[in-house]
Amino acid sequence: MKDIDKSKNQLIKELKELRHQIAEFERLKDKCEHLDETLRENRARYKAMFKNAMNGIAIYSAVNDGADFMFVDFNRAAEKIEHIKKEALIGKSVLEMFPGIKAFGLFEVLQRVWETGKPEHHPVGIYKDARIEGWRENHVYKLPSGEIVAVYSDETERKRAEEELRKRTQELGERVKELNCLYGISELADRRGISIEEIIQGAIDLIPAGWKYPEIACARIVLGEKEFRSAKFEESIWKQTTDIIVHGNPIGTLAVHYLEEKPEEDEGPFLREERSLINAIARRLKHIIEHREADEALSHLAAIVEFSDDAIIGKTLDGVITSWNTGAETIYGYSAEEALGRSISILFPPDHPDEIKPILQKIAEGENVARYETVRVRKDDKRINVSLTVSPIEDKAGKIIGASSIARDISERKRIEEALRETDKLVTVGRLAAGVAHSIRNPLTSVKMRLFSMERSVDLSENQREDLKVISEEIHNVNNIVQSFLDFSRRPKLKMKRVSFSDLVDMALRLLEQRFDSYGVEIKVSRQRRLPEIWADPDQLKEALVNLLVNSCEAMGNGGLIVIQEEEVAQERSGREVVIRITDNGPGIPESIQDKLFNPFFSTKEEGTGLGLSITVRIVEEHGGTVELRSREGEGATFVITLPYREKEP
Repeated sequence: MKDIDKSKNQLIKELKELRHQIAEFERLKDKCEHLDETLRENRARYKAMFKNAMNGIAIYSAVNDGADFMFVDFNRAAEKIEHIKKEALIGKSVLEMFPGIKAFGLFEVLQRVWETGKPEHHPVGIYKDARIEGWRENHVYKLPSGEIVAVYSDETERKRAEEELRKRTQELGERVKELNCLYGISELADRRGISIEEIIQGAIDLIPAGWKYPEIACARIVLGEKEFRSAKFEESIWKQTTDIIVHGNPIGTLAVHYLEEKPEEDEGPFLREERSLINAIARRLKHIIEHREADEALSHLAAIVEFSDDAIIGKTLDGVITSWNTGAETIYGYSAEEALGRSISILFPPDHPDEIKPILQKIAEGENVARYETVRVRKDDKRINVSLTVSPIEDKAGKIIGASSIARDISERKRIEEALRETDKLVTVGRLAAGVAHSIRNPLTSVKMRLFSMERSVDLSENQREDLKVISEEIHNVNNIVQSFLDFSRRPKLKMKRVSFSDLVDMALRLLEQRFDSYGVEIKVSRQRRLPEIWADPDQLKEALVNLLVNSCEAMGNGGLIVIQEEEVAQERSGREVVIRITDNGPGIPESIQDKLFNPFFSTKEEGTGLGLSITVRIVEEHGGTVELRSREGEGATFVITLPYREKEP
């Protein structure tokens, strides 16, 4: 009985243990299911993070012991950066899909990380292949699975911004130097007890620091028999000069020299802004000299005018002019004697008669009018765009007794803005023209081939052959028009070599020999000696010459004389130049259309495209030269091509 009880107790104990193990199993099962769910959630989360990360992420697996790598995954940001879809990459070789990766330096990083397992940073560099180009920064890691991950960002826009900032900073530095120069000269003029000679010598000492290369810059001012020089002054061929004009008469010159050659800028080695600066200094010196020589009766104008290039005008609240500075003379054309005491309305165009009333009303109420853009009329009836700032003038008691206006001529700015708008239009038209030209040329070629085949294979009558000849000639004309559109729509790619302009003239004349005979045109070449060889694209320049010669033939109509004059000249500012003048004795070009003649698509001929002269100008400008027109109606026309002489390839 005892044994039975013992067995029973043992069985109960084992059942309890089994029940406990079953409960533990159920708990572990629930835990595993929870872990599986957590794992699925984490995988989904990491997959979403990978897919939507802002940085590009590429995952690779090694191939042939790291000799190459194969794309395993590629996120959306990477697709956007590299301009390629994930589906086009998965399973493909890195070297095949990104052939520039070795030159970029990233391939070696992938190999090292795969071998060592240590993460590496590949700094910002420029990646380039036949398909894409841009700045990239990479961080490379090795996963426990052995796969390689590259996390990278597109730094192209930042690099471009940095480069633009660098350029702007450099330009700002140049402008600051120029302003310091002008400020220093103004500060000299404000010193009490300083003589004109001391001001000029002080200005000469300040000028070199305002130029781009101050270490090799020097300056000189000659006033009558007096000469003022900066330190280490020497004459050189690299110089800028301007006249110093006082009371309308030139009294001296200002010259800035470089002591050694520097890279070509806007004016030889000089910047365009430096031409403005040297002119501004000359004007500033003019104002200083005129101020020192002026009568003491003009001293009350000093509160209004401080040697500004802007038009600064004082007037009563009724609009009567009380003061008139030299800037106003320059901008509006009236002398002070002509303007003082008259109504400011003399500057208003007929369509702005009452514009002054609301402005003076605001001034009477103590308000300012700032940067108000409007239109004014000069003495010569020419309209100009101005930006006005008008402020009240108070007496000692604070009562408003008049107004002071500062006007800046912004006509050039407006012209540039309009030119930019026109340029944008021409770019659009050029692209359209190129598309149309390509669309026409393909069927045109097919038509030509069919005509050629028909002429050889079909027994045609004489009239039919004549018709085919006319059709062929018209197709040739259409093809020439199409070629003109194509030439206009793309910039010329110059193939530079040394060539004499005289040889190009001879080639153009031989090419057009039959054309001259058909027009009854006589050609005369004025040449003392053959022009020196210059660096140029002979085919492009020959095309420019042909365009001008054909234009002259067509302008003269039936018969005439074309004189081609060759010349080598030496300019003080730009150095040696070669010049070709093409003169015809045709009817001339009306002054009313001369400004439009070089515009694309402008033509005086019924069947012309209006592209020949614009293409000519662009070819010459690509060579650093200019094309000028000189003509009077009834007296023929002269086109002048001027090209710089360069001993070395530009």
